[in-house]
Amino acid sequence: MCRFLRQLLLFAALVWAADKAVMLPVRTWSKAPELETDRRLEWVLTNRIRANVLVLGSSRGARDVYAGILSDSLGVPVYNLSYPGSDIAFHAFVLEQALTHLKPTPRLALLVLDDPTALLPDTNTSFRTDRLYPLVRYAPVRRALEERGEKSRWLSQLLVAHQLTRAVLMPRPKILNPLDTIQPCGSMILQGVNPAWSPGAAVEAATSYDTAAERLEKQRAWATIDEACSRHGTKLALLLPPNFGPPTPGFADRMYAMAGPDTPILQADTVRGALQAPALYYDNGHLNAAGAVLYTRLLADQVRKIIEKIQ
Repeated sequence: MCRFLRQLLLFAALVWAADKAVMLPVRTWSKAPELETDRRLEWVLTNRIRANVLVLGSSRGARDVYAGILSDSLGVPVYNLSYPGSDIAFHAFVLEQALTHLKPTPRLALLVLDDPTALLPDTNTSFRTDRLYPLVRYAPVRRALEERGEKSRWLSQLLVAHQLTRAVLMPRPKILNPLDTIQPCGSMILQGVNPAWSPGAAVEAATSYDTAAERLEKQRAWATIDEACSRHGTKLALLLPPNFGPPTPGFADRMYAMAGPDTPILQADTVRGALQAPALYYDNGHLNAAGAVLYTRLLADQVRKIIEKIQ
């Protein structure tokens, strides 16, 4: 029995040593990050972005807020870290990494909220683990995958091989959807109008917002965002971009209640008279290039007032 245990321990030690000797260099030297078309998260982790103002959100943040125009209007660097298809839990992760790694620390974070699904169940958004797997060489990414149950914490600590996926072992060039063309400012502006979109179908009355349906994970992500901004001395402001059609009754009120009096909420409804034309929209939930330019210029006046107060 003792001989068997010794042999078992020796075998385990050999596996562990081989794992560190072979898999650690694979993780370190993998070309997966370099083959990504969207390298914004890696640039955050390696402090390669300079921004006084960050924009975070899902596709509405990526499409509707033209960071380059906002930067020109404000006279400070603005960068868009919004990811189509991402939820508020992913926004919290990206913001935490940005405030931790970017130097100097951004002074203002603009969180774009999806009406009405920011805190509700939503099949169109999720925590974008696909953005994390190619970057598994970075410790914050590994921790995020472990926390979400994508990887076993103790196995990840024991074996490098457990951390690796096909994205690292067999990296290949990534080609994004043409709609996700990333501009130098990080925004992904849409062109034209979706040919499948019918503006006439967008004016139906929205159902009232259901607070009881909110997901606890999303509520916690909101708290994480608020705490991270407080810890790093970054001002948080919330954006409610325009939809083509009426806003969800009760949604803005719920966001005001969640945010509290010290967090500004910048509502597009204050300027909706200029943003009602169907020609400014790609579909019900997203502005096209013309709409993004107009909305961002209007938004700049509101953001400028916040910056003046925190300088």
